[in-house]
Amino acid sequence: MIFINAPIDIAIIAFLIAIISQVMRMKFINQKKMKNDQKSLKEKNKRMNELMKNTDEKSKKELEELQKEYLDITKEMMQGNMRYMLFSFPVFIIALYFIKEWYNGIIIPLPFELPFFGPDVGWLGWYILMALISSLVVSGVMKLIEIVNTKKEEKKVNM
Repeated sequence: MIFINAPIDIAIIAFLIAIISQVMRMKFINQKKMKNDQKSLKEKNKRMNELMKNTDEKSKKELEELQKEYLDITKEMMQGNMRYMLFSFPVFIIALYFIKEWYNGIIIPLPFELPFFGPDVGWLGWYILMALISSLVVSGVMKLIEIVNTKKEEKKVNM
């Protein structure tokens, strides 16, 4: 079932999936908390490396506590990512199923030869290319929106 033409249809589907994926990521993963957690993990890791050099008992106890905190934060982050994947994976699989059903056997010539792809690609290769590009564009736009919102919040706080 071709709506406009196969390459454009697949590109639109890839773009829509990228948008849906980003929206789901925003819904299931608290970005601010994740950034804070990553910063905290980095600090804890640095401190743990310092403590590993020491051999006294106090350092060992502090190291054990830091390792426990590190594991707790990591576990929490992984749970958030797992929830996101649990809900986004079915969307992705269903979309791929329909793309395969509608565009199976279609060969899309590329304007130039790409490494690993060659001079033309099938529906899956085209989807992968479009998904990569779409994800980059959507992620960039979302980061830009986040930066603008952060600056607006900073201005409100400073007033």
